[in-house]
Amino acid sequence: MSPAYFIQIAEESNLIIKIGECVIEEALRQQAEWREMGLGLVPIAVNISGRHLVLES
Repeated sequence: MSPAYFIQIAEESNLIIKIGECVIEEALRQQAEWREMGLGLVPIAVNISGRHLVLES
């Protein structure tokens, strides 16, 4: 499945927020694992939806 198609569906169904949160959690978990291995801080980039920027608490 093309990411363009998948992302469009995720955006339209508002699942994009949960997907983004899972991706961020996994990136932080991986960073912690690398630090425990003695690798120090490794730069990580995570793309998020524009909906994260306008999310109301």
